Amino acid sequence: MNTQLFHFTLGPVQSFVTQARRTRDLWAGSFLLSWLVAQAMVEVRSQGGVIGFPVVANVDGPTDPLIVAIEGKDTSCSPQIGSLPNRFKAEVPDDFDAKRVETAISDAWLRLADAVWSQFVAPAEDGGNRTRAIWDRQVAGFWDVFWVQGEVPGDGSDALWLEARKNWRNRWPAPEGGDHCALMGDLQELSGYNRARDHGKQDAFWKSLRIGTGYFELHDNERLCAIALIKRLFPRLNQDALKQAIGWVPGGGKPAVVNWPSTAYMAVIPWLREFVGDAARTDGLRRYADEVGEATGAVQGERSTRIPSLEPLGDLAWLDGNFFLPNALKNAGDTPLKNDEGKRTKLCKSLLDLQEDHPTQPYYALLLLDGDRLGKNLSKGDPVKISMSLAKFIQGVTGIVSRHDGVTLYAGGDDVLALLAMDRALDAAVALRDSYGQVFSDSDFTASVAIVFSHYHLPLREVLAEAHRQLDKVAKEANGRDSLALSWFKASGKTAQWVAAWTDTNNDTPVQDLQSLVQAVHEDAFSSGFFYKLKIRYPMLDQHEKQLSVPPDVKQMLQVEYLKSRERKTTLEQSEQAIHALLRACRLSQHDAQGTFVEAAAGKLQLDGLRLARLLSGKETRK
Repeated sequence: MNTQLFHFTLGPVQSFVTQARRTRDLWAGSFLLSWLVAQAMVEVRSQGGVIGFPVVANVDGPTDPLIVAIEGKDTSCSPQIGSLPNRFKAEVPDDFDAKRVETAISDAWLRLADAVWSQFVAPAEDGGNRTRAIWDRQVAGFWDVFWVQGEVPGDGSDALWLEARKNWRNRWPAPEGGDHCALMGDLQELSGYNRARDHGKQDAFWKSLRIGTGYFELHDNERLCAIALIKRLFPRLNQDALKQAIGWVPGGGKPAVVNWPSTAYMAVIPWLREFVGDAARTDGLRRYADEVGEATGAVQGERSTRIPSLEPLGDLAWLDGNFFLPNALKNAGDTPLKNDEGKRTKLCKSLLDLQEDHPTQPYYALLLLDGDRLGKNLSKGDPVKISMSLAKFIQGVTGIVSRHDGVTLYAGGDDVLALLAMDRALDAAVALRDSYGQVFSDSDFTASVAIVFSHYHLPLREVLAEAHRQLDKVAKEANGRDSLALSWFKASGKTAQWVAAWTDTNNDTPVQDLQSLVQAVHEDAFSSGFFYKLKIRYPMLDQHEKQLSVPPDVKQMLQVEYLKSRERKTTLEQSEQAIHALLRACRLSQHDAQGTFVEAAAGKLQLDGLRLARLLSGKETRK
């Protein structure tokens, strides 16, 4: 029988995944997208097709966890992480029916949507205004399915088929009226009421819906569309309904799929880690946790986050992260109490005493990894071999992230999305990049990484957008790929940015130089005054300042400034070592468009490296 090529893609990706308000939303979007693509792949396989890229099976059967679970080859398999990209390529028999692939996706999506509707929305339907009609319209019209099937061209031109097909759109969803969703602004919220005229009815609808979900699942200002509500609530389905809709309970149990660490919790992990092994301080942590429990009831929402370094603390590490952050503790919206009556003031005092001279930092790390020039490498290499190498890399991602006190939100193809404790994010980035390189024997296969050190209260969609900008525009486009880009994202906006190639012409590693500077700052090798005065007094050193010329004696100039900033006696040798570490960490390090390493401009530095070193050393909040 003759074979044909079948190319498939499912979207939208960005609007579905990135429009998220909490960590679980971000995971849910990535997981559901992969799960639906897996449904398509399983249908292709059932008709005798072979998925060529990415490789999801070998001669012994399926290897991708999602495919294994859907096909039921291993009933103990309950994958939790999205592991498949939104597109694939397959060889199919000439009697292949592509419409059945679309049907497989539609059936799975409608099954999940119906489960969420039945358990959560239907009880509130009578209070809405054409709520069911809004739901059906949004659920039925959301996904864009594109596929192309044809004879094998033999010249690789099939790689362009999908892009040509996507340009020939045959469905243009009409703009939706009414009040719009708080997360997905193009879609109408489900009550169907106009807030300007019927805010009472609108509030009553959402209050009724929250009776079945709980306040923590839907806050007062979260009036959502059908799509956002499915992402938010499908993990809360009862276990039987979840197994019926998905096919299994992701992660093997409800706590694993429901409880994802908040950004606030990710921010306090380094601080909580300081209690491990310190009995006296742990007793203080226990007293504070008991005090919080008395004021709030059970708020141990982090029991399923499984951060390895915090396991010795047991239930002391399960408290909602907001209760460890002074500003969040002052905010009734972040930390509601059963009955305030002065309890909040007392809790704030107890937290201040517990933190003493080591307060928590309000920042966590969001990491994005993406392979460089994968399309180009696929066109000149063996797609099957490349795909198998990528699969091997992906299999190790969750373990690497977990060992660095992080959680993986997506790991599929050549992409990784993860949240990490801020102080271990650089080590995790290096480990992931090294793992990516080790699965390939060809040095052309490199990966770029972006890390955003974000304030925990910033909207996730903004943080993710900044991470994509750092990855695509800074690490790849501006720095020539094979690079690491860092950004510090405060509530007031981006504060600092640093980017470097992983290695330079001497095979030195700039990221290790930055880590050395972080350690030096942590050990008080630099005063705070030195850092803040440097950028003000010496703007000509900043790489972004193109008009000012650099003095020829930069090193000596900085040594003099360093010695002036020291309150205690410092030797000339110590000043030389400190300035050497600074210059190494803040130098420019990039590739050109051809991947050749580019020598740094004489004297020009990334002065933002100084700010990042202070942040990562803990000195920004431990002044």
